[in-house]
Amino acid sequence: MKRIIINGKFMAERMQGIVRYARQIVLSLDQQLKKGDKVWLVVPPNAQNIPDYKHIRVIVYGIHTGIFWEQTELRRFAEYYKDSILLNLCNTSPFFAGESITTVHDIMYKVNPSHYTTLRNKISRYWHMIQYSYLFRHEKLTNASTPVQKGRSKSYRMRGNTLLNISRVQIGKSAIRNSKRASFSFLWQRLQKTKMADG
Repeated sequence: MKRIIINGKFMAERMQGIVRYARQIVLSLDQQLKKGDKVWLVVPPNAQNIPDYKHIRVIVYGIHTGIFWEQTELRRFAEYYKDSILLNLCNTSPFFAGESITTVHDIMYKVNPSHYTTLRNKISRYWHMIQYSYLFRHEKLTNASTPVQKGRSKSYRMRGNTLLNISRVQIGKSAIRNSKRASFSFLWQRLQKTKMADG
């Protein structure tokens, strides 16, 4: 089975919907793993409140934080372990870091530009739009809701008006409340497929 490297940047971020989602998914995944499965949670040095996982190995890596950590040190880590899949649970991914799966939670930056009026918000919007343009061309994607699927279908059409490299998983509020049901089915299926392929 391929090694799974989880982008742990969210472990250093304040608790909000996306961060809560990511933490819950990692907990759920840890419950489904068994001894010998190679799943690493790679976090920046300012990560906080990291649970004591049973199967997932936590690796504190690098000296930087935030986006710079994600785009430089995490990318370097993922590139070193070329036989791995990088799992990004919070909208963003290091550019060209090899095989990756990224969860896109919303595309508000694309469809509602008028919501971003301050300089900081505008910079954030442009950054996420660059990210989305990359993600929709180069990575396997999952989304957390049907509106995201419909919205990105309208906003990000690729060659011949078809979406490329997109797989879909639905994880709603009820699933988040129940970690065993919130099994992140797409990732789990991918784990099983890589296990069969490598075994």
